[in-house]
Amino acid sequence: MARFRIEISRIFVVALALVIAFSGSAWEEQEQCITSILFMIGCVLVGIATLERLWCSLYIAGYKKMFW
Repeated sequence: MARFRIEISRIFVVALALVIAFSGSAWEEQEQCITSILFMIGCVLVGIATLERLWCSLYIAGYKKMFW
């Protein structure tokens, strides 16, 4: 069983992704306002994470030039 754990994990991930992709949200049908607010919060958080990742990359690149 331990030999097949990677394959079993991959099958589980694919099955879970299919369930998530083809299922609907209860909030989307009932509360359009909540759906829009959650989408905007998600976009803002993705934007912040992208800027932080860029800053970290530039910060590390600056130190690599200094020490190497």
